[in-house]
Amino acid sequence: MKRGGSTYWSVGSLGAFGGSKRKASRPSDRLTFAIERAKIELPITKRATIVDVPLPPSTNNLFFNMASGGRKITEKYRAWKNEAAQMVRAQGVRRVPGRVFLSYTFEDGATKADIGNLEKAATDMLVDLGVIDGDGPSVVRGISLRWENCKRMCIEVLSADEGAK
Repeated sequence: MKRGGSTYWSVGSLGAFGGSKRKASRPSDRLTFAIERAKIELPITKRATIVDVPLPPSTNNLFFNMASGGRKITEKYRAWKNEAAQMVRAQGVRRVPGRVFLSYTFEDGATKADIGNLEKAATDMLVDLGVIDGDGPSVVRGISLRWENCKRMCIEVLSADEGAK
């Protein structure tokens, strides 16, 4: 979402993540987006913690190549996105605007996937749900990944902006 100018984007409502970007009808201090045809507004905070989310599929298993060319989302990734989105929304997670640091903790021994290959799907989920403004270097200022004894996956989003508490 672009804050400096007059362009505000929201995610379309073709399923939990399948929508296309379109201009929002009015700017607001809260990010408004539609997920599964339900309008949701996330309050703003400086810190968000998400716990007990299923482990995402490895980056190697998110898309498959089509015979006609191009790539398509795998059914495993689609199912994970829908389940994870429901769990995150149920936790009442707030939006952390601006620049952020992300910290991921994955359940030790729960998968044989490379730890770096688990981050992409989880970060994309945060963007799609409106928890963070984007996943580029102007927004995500650092990412921490670790294995620990937690249940499945835990995510902490911290504001990197001045004066964050």
